Amino acid sequence: MVSSCAPPQNAEQAPPWADLDFLHRVPTQFRLVNRGEDSLALSWQHRNMEFYREGLNDTLAPGDTFRVTSHLYAPERAYLFISPLGKLSPYLFPGKDRTVVWTGQGFKEIHRIYAPLATLDSLLPVQGPDTPVRGEWAEVERFYANRLDSLDSKRAAWKAGGAYPDWLLTFVHSEAEYAVATEMETIRGYRRMAMADTLSLPDSTSIWLNDLLRDENSRNCPGYYSLRNFHTSVTVGDGVAEDLKSAIRRATLERILVNHDAQSPQREERLARFVESELYDRTTYTVKDELVAEATSQLPDPYVSFLSNLRDSLRAVRSTTDGVMNLLSATFTDPASRTIVPARQFRGRPVLYKLWFPGCVPCVRQYPHEEALLRSFPDLRLVYLGYATPRNRWEDYVAGHDMPTTDQLFWPGSTDKVEEAIGMVGAPRYLLVDAGGGVICNNCPKPDERLLRQHIERIVTKEGPAQDTRRTTE
Repeated sequence: MVSSCAPPQNAEQAPPWADLDFLHRVPTQFRLVNRGEDSLALSWQHRNMEFYREGLNDTLAPGDTFRVTSHLYAPERAYLFISPLGKLSPYLFPGKDRTVVWTGQGFKEIHRIYAPLATLDSLLPVQGPDTPVRGEWAEVERFYANRLDSLDSKRAAWKAGGAYPDWLLTFVHSEAEYAVATEMETIRGYRRMAMADTLSLPDSTSIWLNDLLRDENSRNCPGYYSLRNFHTSVTVGDGVAEDLKSAIRRATLERILVNHDAQSPQREERLARFVESELYDRTTYTVKDELVAEATSQLPDPYVSFLSNLRDSLRAVRSTTDGVMNLLSATFTDPASRTIVPARQFRGRPVLYKLWFPGCVPCVRQYPHEEALLRSFPDLRLVYLGYATPRNRWEDYVAGHDMPTTDQLFWPGSTDKVEEAIGMVGAPRYLLVDAGGGVICNNCPKPDERLLRQHIERIVTKEGPAQDTRRTTE
């Protein structure tokens, strides 16, 4: 049975966002307070980070508070990685500030309304070594059914206790369903791409998924959009003529246009959401500008004005090309402690820069794809830029590991300065620069994505073979 994130009919049970819409938002703050004895290492993934973050960047000392403010009209979920503790996935309700305290032993929720969501964070399905990724589909369903049963038991106990409003318990149940469905779709996607295995779902599961995706009230469920994206990536046709990201986003826009009447408020909001998400997303794909223009052309003036202002603000904050060049024109050091200015040292041939740090598992996963790029493009130079880590740890890691390149540089400054130059940084982050020093992309697709290869092909073809074929830093 599909549950809805729609506001209930009883006004007394209405959620805090009942009177809000896309154009009318309220500031909502999330705080993390460290009351433990040790510092915490933080990595925050949140689209409004560029505008509304306060406090420290990548560490939180004892007694300090980390703050981020979002302007919301519906619930939103972000991701906060805390080393070595793991991950928080804090939800925020419009107008309801949230404070979480690290006590040194665990997390303590300050605002009572968020207590069920703290439990939801801990019980939501996350793929791990026990996930039956390669098993029969029946194993997958049994695995996730147990997670749903645990959450339903919690929800029943909360309802019986009478301490929480119905809209909150409905929201918790809906998010649990969307989370389980999304995890199932990621398994289908993995098997399709990595194992060439197209799974046919049981009829009951297909009906359940389709009902979740058709729910007209799902705009208030953050999990709906994750499910929609993963479902589209699984169902987009094989052998598409464009890159996968383009195909997924085109299919997403087409579904909005097909499923909603021209004058439908839901259509306007979903089109606006689509454009907003593309503006915040720094990654590039072939038809991005085309899709954004198509969606924007069908929106009323108030939406166009809002999104235009957002675009201008993002451009001003990012200052993409200047920021990248400022970073690459700064002084780094190599393993021999020599000072290197990348923009000068590597000029004359195309360069793929990689921002990384020791212990970054996604960084390691790109090794074979980076090696494949270097084999395909002998004139391409791959330069690793280590950051957000002590130099001695970086030196030990570089000395003790075989990596695709010997061009290793270390950023001696703060993570703050990197973020000021190119915006929020998640590792690995790739920057592609042509032989003349021009920035091709400052948040490039990863090496395992075909679109990056296309970017490199264009600049290598245009520039011809490079004269300097050295791969070591001098």
